[in-house]
Amino acid sequence: MRLALWTPRPRSGWVGALAPRLAREASLELVDEDPTAPVVADVHLYDVADDATHGFVYRALRHEPGVVVLQDWNLHRLVHSETAGRGDGEAYRREARRAHGETGTFVAEQVLAGRGGALPALTPLNDRVLEASLGLATPSRDVRARATARLGGRPLVFLPPDADDAARALAALAGAVRADGARLRLEAEADRGPDGTPLGLALDELRPAATALSLPRLPPGVRILVAGLFPERR
Repeated sequence: MRLALWTPRPRSGWVGALAPRLAREASLELVDEDPTAPVVADVHLYDVADDATHGFVYRALRHEPGVVVLQDWNLHRLVHSETAGRGDGEAYRREARRAHGETGTFVAEQVLAGRGGALPALTPLNDRVLEASLGLATPSRDVRARATARLGGRPLVFLPPDADDAARALAALAGAVRADGARLRLEAEADRGPDGTPLGLALDELRPAATALSLPRLPPGVRILVAGLFPERR
């Protein structure tokens, strides 16, 4: 199994101890900066922490989902550095609003005005990372407890302090994610006809057509079906 480990600190700290042991479990490629060519791997492992140096990891994860090794629960500084820190204050406002509604908008405005103070610590920005996570690993018990309710059944493992045990746990998680991806691809192929066309459509594929429907003009039985599938059309 080919693994790509995205991290700005491949040879230092906790990740530095983990990487050589992980290389014993699988074929490992270390990606320690923004690559100039696509990185090919069976599973991508993303070391994510609340620090601007993890920006290239954050960008790669949003483009290609994978297994997240999450060091910190609150990624506010990371998100800020990738939005307002790059001159896009509106993107920062959108991320804060997406995560926390009007409260997030207020916090973003205060931060952009230089009056943020302790507010970022109270408004975690981690939605994008959690949504792109096919599986999550963490050495933090606090992060594990907080993430459990947010992953919707996706695999979550606690990485023990011993680097050998942590490498085995992370490799097992990557293997499970890869196997699950293969299963989903097989199921998708099974739902296609001989010519490769889908035998059925997902609700999101039907939604544009449903949006164009005028419910009162439909037959009663069809109207009930559409209203049940797409309650926003009621």
